[in-house]
Amino acid sequence: MDAAGRTWERLARRSRRLGVALRLRARDGWRRAVGSFVPVLQAAAAAALAFSLAHFVVGHPYPFFAPVAAWVCLGFTRNRQPRRVAELGAGAVLGVLTGELLHLLIGTGPWQIGVVLVVAALGARFVDRGDLFTMQAGVNAMVVLATFTLITSDPVGRAVDALLGALVALVLAVLLPRDVTSRPKRYLASVHTESEVLLRMVADALRSGDTAGLRDARTQLRGVRDILDYGRAVVGSSGQVARLNPTLRRDLPVLAELERQAVLLRRMLNTVELLVRQGRGVVGESGPQPVVAMLVAEAAGVAGQLAASVREWSFPAEARRRASNLAAECAPSAVMHSTWRAVALVSVMRSVTVDLLQLTGLSREAARAALPDLPDSREVEDAADGPDGASGIWAERP
Repeated sequence: MDAAGRTWERLARRSRRLGVALRLRARDGWRRAVGSFVPVLQAAAAAALAFSLAHFVVGHPYPFFAPVAAWVCLGFTRNRQPRRVAELGAGAVLGVLTGELLHLLIGTGPWQIGVVLVVAALGARFVDRGDLFTMQAGVNAMVVLATFTLITSDPVGRAVDALLGALVALVLAVLLPRDVTSRPKRYLASVHTESEVLLRMVADALRSGDTAGLRDARTQLRGVRDILDYGRAVVGSSGQVARLNPTLRRDLPVLAELERQAVLLRRMLNTVELLVRQGRGVVGESGPQPVVAMLVAEAAGVAGQLAASVREWSFPAEARRRASNLAAECAPSAVMHSTWRAVALVSVMRSVTVDLLQLTGLSREAARAALPDLPDSREVEDAADGPDGASGIWAERP
């Protein structure tokens, strides 16, 4: 192949990977936009409420900082950790007070802006280690100094406005969520769905002997990990709200299972990465791997069933049945006539199958027991970190 051909081939590979990344981003972006519609309405209503309280109840004519603090503290997602909301609110109040004080001491001007940012940031770092706290303090101090002549309320009133907006946001962050499990379920279901896409890409590449397709799968894998990381943050913030709100503590077992799912999904994605990496070597040396591709395609089907179970929060009976059948097919003897590389791929698929069985609610011990011809009890020991007991919800069929 000449230089022009190699250049064209590189461009084609990059275009394919870009297409994979863009399709994943579009799917995730649509889910994110739909999920943010209600939180944006809530944050906008909170800003209006904070302004109304400061204007009509407290009597401030132009309570600029009240709606700003409420909007910034609540944000535009449901991922509202009460500690984070309180941190942002406290930072807003500290920033306003710092700006007011420094205006009295040094006035307003370009160099004063720099000074107020330094003082506000260092003061915030002294009070709290949170980055958001420091950022909010600096921004609000700068806004006070930069717009001092445009803000007509008194210095104490501005601090009260910021405090009022922060309190409105904090109260709503704790009281508004009536279902703290729906968003975590949606994110974890999305990870299962995108994992199904990932596994089908791997299966297609192994079936056709396409090493470029396996490189595309790695692009998909990175995107799935990003969604999973954010999903774990969503589960954590929902758990924090549930612990603070007595009426929501009944949801803690569900959130614990979702956290367990997230840990197991991370483990499975790590194993799939190993499958992709080894698959490239096997395909490059020995060509297509139809038997292993069939196993990976079945694993993709299990991931799709798990997505439906998590989304609807129903017992994953079909996913467990298919995963058990997959385990029975993952015997090294199935590819003993093939190269040792193909046998190695089946060994990796055995670990993926254990992860899938655990995602249906089984303990690691029960999942490993479903594997045939286990030659070495240490086969899946490398994936032993995390919650390996049975699910507190789906261990047994209801």
